[in-house]
Amino acid sequence: MLPICPRLKRRKRLQNRAAAADEEKEKEKEKEKEKEIIDCDADEGDGKKRKDIPKRSSIWEHFTEIKDEHNVVIKGKCKYCKHEIQAHSVHNGTSAMRKHFNNCKHNPHKAHLKQGVLQLKDGSKVETWNFDPESLRVAFSEMIIEDELPFAFGEKSGFRKFMALACPRFNLPSRRTCTRDTVALYFEQKAKLKIFLQHHCQRVSLTTDGWTSQQQDGDDIGKHLQKVLLDWGLDKVMTVTVDNASANDSGINYLRRQMNNLKTNIALGKYLHMRCAAHIVNLIVQDGLKEVDISIKRVRLCGEVYQERYI
Repeated sequence: MLPICPRLKRRKRLQNRAAAADEEKEKEKEKEKEKEIIDCDADEGDGKKRKDIPKRSSIWEHFTEIKDEHNVVIKGKCKYCKHEIQAHSVHNGTSAMRKHFNNCKHNPHKAHLKQGVLQLKDGSKVETWNFDPESLRVAFSEMIIEDELPFAFGEKSGFRKFMALACPRFNLPSRRTCTRDTVALYFEQKAKLKIFLQHHCQRVSLTTDGWTSQQQDGDDIGKHLQKVLLDWGLDKVMTVTVDNASANDSGINYLRRQMNNLKTNIALGKYLHMRCAAHIVNLIVQDGLKEVDISIKRVRLCGEVYQERYI
């Protein structure tokens, strides 16, 4: 065999390398095409399987959704003036719709009358009524307290329907919001009452009805009374009215000793303990009924026999 020229060998190697590089480029192009095809198929599949996500914002109750060919919400049409607002979830959001809702002239939920509404207050006083959601929430908490209603009363469907007609602009509070408002109202009124007692009352008279268990005694009642007095900022007490239980005697004696140490008692607490008159009358009546117990049983028996025979 004839020897191969070194130049020919070098040229052959370069040609092989170029051919290999071309093959790799062709393979990369084919992979990119396959990837694009797979992505397109996935997008089409997602478009078919795409589900409508429920709207979290309450503003959509006043707008109609406008979707594109991919079932994506891009605009919202006002139900009152038919004006279209950009509402893409990524690029726009719901701020523009809220602004339009507040300024829409055809919005029935907007008080567009500039003149105030007169109302009769307390049966004789005439005042101008203005929509104040904070005052309505306070009044709602007062209603819950006065009528002993549950905190979830604002979530009742019937009451919500009534308020939707009576005052649609007022958002009824949930049970958690109502609980927070009621507790806040309690502490607010408590602070006002403490200020009133400190400035207008020299002494106060208390009444309580408690009981003891095996783990507690009369001194525990006195300690609890002292704790309540300190919480309300009271140190001058005229009398404490309780029933005739022996544990109450021990509790009042403990409180008397503490108040004597503070030198706030009158006559060293001689008249601090007041007996409950209603409890005394109740004991007297019970003792009297025991004396005529047989007669009462006979009268009841006669009534039962009469009912069985003639009724």
